This record gives sequence, structure tokens and C-alpha cells, in this order.
Amino acid sequence: DFFRFHESIFPDHLGVNEKVVQLAYVGLILFGMFKFRKPILETDFLILLVALGFFGLSVVIDVFEDQVYAYLGNWKFVFEHGAKFLGIVGWFGYFFRCCILRLKPTEAGSNPTVTN
Repeated sequence: DFFRFHESIFPDHLGVNEKVVQLAYVGLILFGMFKFRKPILETDFLILLVALGFFGLSVVIDVFEDQVYAYLGNWKFVFEHGAKFLGIVGWFGYFFRCCILRLKPTEAGSNPTVTN
């Protein structure tokens, strides 16, 4: 979002509709979740699901921008960016927890090995 790929780069410079870019983002996320489903299921994936839920809420608010603005007014920006921020925090929390658990010493006193 910082680089505004879906709002500026793709639509203005490459002629790709913003909705198509957002759909591609969803497709990439689903593909990644499917591809790495086994390692994800071995983690505390609920944190990841909550984070993705907040990202999804942000996208829904962005897609239905006019309707949400009519209902919430300028608060629309607080909800959209707030949901995005909570998604980022949750995403970071998920990966931070995965890293901490991976680095946590085992009962034998050694670090676990990384497996694929």
C-alpha cells in the first residue's frame, strides 16, 4: 500500500484496473496459503487468520468506498487504515511468534533444526 501499486502504478502507468490488482493480491494470498498449508497448520495460525481478516476488511472498505463514505463520512479513512494497520500488526505478530518458537531451545537444550 505504501507504494500505491493498486491505486496508482498499475492503473495509471500500466492500464490495469485497480480491482484486477486487488483480485490478484487475493489470488496470491490464497495460493500462498494453499502452497504452505502444512507448515501454516503447524503454527498458531489463528493470529494469521485474524490478520488476514483485518486486511480483508480494509479491502472491502476500499472496494465499497462510496457506500462506506456515505455511511461513515470521514471516519471511513479511520476504519480503512485502522483495519490495515491491525492487519499489519497481526501479520507481524504471527511471523514474530513463529520465529520465536522456532528459535526456542528444545528440552535437550539445542535449537530445533529447520525442516522443509
